[in-house]
Amino acid sequence: MPALQLTDVRKTYTSGDEEIVALDHATLEVGDDEIVALVGPSGSGKTTLLSISGGLLTPSEGKVVVGGKDISDYSAKELTAFRRGSVGFVFQAVNLVPFLTARENLSVVNDFGGERSRKEAKERADKLLEELGLGKRADNLPNQLSGGERQRVAIGRALMNEPALVLIDEPTSALDTKMGEQVMELIASEVKSRSTAAVIVTHDTRMTHYADRTVSITDGRLEA
Repeated sequence: MPALQLTDVRKTYTSGDEEIVALDHATLEVGDDEIVALVGPSGSGKTTLLSISGGLLTPSEGKVVVGGKDISDYSAKELTAFRRGSVGFVFQAVNLVPFLTARENLSVVNDFGGERSRKEAKERADKLLEELGLGKRADNLPNQLSGGERQRVAIGRALMNEPALVLIDEPTSALDTKMGEQVMELIASEVKSRSTAAVIVTHDTRMTHYADRTVSITDGRLEA
């Protein structure tokens, strides 16, 4: 079963009398352990596609199926529950909670609807941080971590509830080439080792070789 299926998805906005098309009949299928890089210029619809795939936005038209669930017509409440259990997000602005330690930034995900006990969530967080090379940084606050370390904490948080699909927006935008390579290598190995699927939005074509496939988007239209 594919991790993600978008079929003929449109997303439009109205500005005054004008209709703005953010996504124009996009069709995309992502296999259950496939990494797809989504590339395109600024304003091309990359983040809109990611947001619709993760249930942060609803499509104006078309069908969105994630892990076999058709979420196209989900209510806001249903989408919230869906996001908690089925999707992991890594945003461009890392968005860690500044007053929580690295460990707490992971285990707090469980508080929002995970099925683990507090103790199990802590153990899961510590295991992920260890795998991500942050075992000794578990008790550090975000402002005590480097940019690359914060990015790794965000990746761990996205994997915390073992989602079928991880959506990653510009993971290397604030990193130099060497650190960008390390983060992409880490994402690829973590995603592959769990047979998880990922869609990675990037403007950095140097990073696309970590993906199984690259899809381009221009003016809201996908091109394989």
